[in-house]
Amino acid sequence: MRTYLNEHNSMADLNSFITRKNNFDDFQDRVDYVIDLDEVFYNYEHDYSQDYFTIWALEDLTIRFVYPAEFSSASTSGGIITSLSYSTDEGETWTTENFTLGQRKDAVLSHMSKGDKILLKGNGEICTDRNNGKYASQFISSGKFCVSGNILSLKYGDNFSNNSQLYMLNYHNFFENKNLVSAEHLVLPSVLADSSITAFSHCEGMFSGCTSLVAAPSVLPALNMQTGCYMNMFSGCVSLTKAPRILATDFSTGERCCEGMFSGCISLKTAPELLATTLGLRCYASMFSGCTSLVQAPALPATTLTERCYNAMFEDCISLTEAPELPATTLTQFCYWGMFEGCWNLSSARILAENISATQCIDDWLKNVNYTGTLYKKTGVTLTPTVQTAVTVPSGWTVVDI
Repeated sequence: MRTYLNEHNSMADLNSFITRKNNFDDFQDRVDYVIDLDEVFYNYEHDYSQDYFTIWALEDLTIRFVYPAEFSSASTSGGIITSLSYSTDEGETWTTENFTLGQRKDAVLSHMSKGDKILLKGNGEICTDRNNGKYASQFISSGKFCVSGNILSLKYGDNFSNNSQLYMLNYHNFFENKNLVSAEHLVLPSVLADSSITAFSHCEGMFSGCTSLVAAPSVLPALNMQTGCYMNMFSGCVSLTKAPRILATDFSTGERCCEGMFSGCISLKTAPELLATTLGLRCYASMFSGCTSLVQAPALPATTLTERCYNAMFEDCISLTEAPELPATTLTQFCYWGMFEGCWNLSSARILAENISATQCIDDWLKNVNYTGTLYKKTGVTLTPTVQTAVTVPSGWTVVDI
């Protein structure tokens, strides 16, 4: 029987399929379509949320787990990790490393060959003391690797598939590693703390500086945004070509939640769809700043704005030629300040604002753009800056009332 497997299936999937090939009823619900029993097109989509957090070696390497002494017990509300278990044989056997708060430990987990993988589980928060910038814990690899599976196995151990909540400061700069290549199949939490917990910076800077990262997690499933939760998450990921889907639509509790999220991602050509209609303070500030390959900006559907919500959002995006329509009729302080500054190929913008009295709401929003272009604005609205020297209408542009 010829079987066509997609690239995400494991050898275990294939072997299981082959041993059951004479019982078609056993697997027909996982088959896309069948020409005959010798021509089965099998496209099983693997559920990575049911897998332990896994590190895959793309070359020979050594994986270490560093548990520094510099740490504040006040940095988490969910219990600090004190043990980490790992398996190199698909979970048949586990080895455990124990840790003591305040005592540094540099544990060598495995010397891996290309193609090897290691499964990991823990018993508490993987977190940082944000006040002094010290890591509480971090994986370090000597060679290229990728990660997959449910990251919550590091907190909940074997019970990770029954939990979805992440507390504060868990993965701040956790993967700041030049050797990480892909996190496409990494499953992140769908709940970022709860209403009774003061949350901050859940995944802030999680992949910051991962210069080899090509593929981000395919989706960011959390619907409840919290303060700083994805701030600078992929900043400086110069090889990143594909952004994750962002499912959240309500950013009201998410002050600075996506600030600088993709800043400096110079290979990113396509932005994720931004669904939020309720914004938080500075929620999108500098989100795509320095994304020099970005050719199309995402639609911005929100009509009620917050202070600095789009401040410098597309600054220095030199490949942009057209700005997204800005539908809000009443502006807020600094909301569009420097929004497209330095986008020197930009030649078209459309703003529907009727009330621009808020402080510096449009100052320098079109500074240093293309010498010629077209600006569409509401009839009767004069785009006057707060600071007299600020640029609101480029001198060589044609203004069209709508």
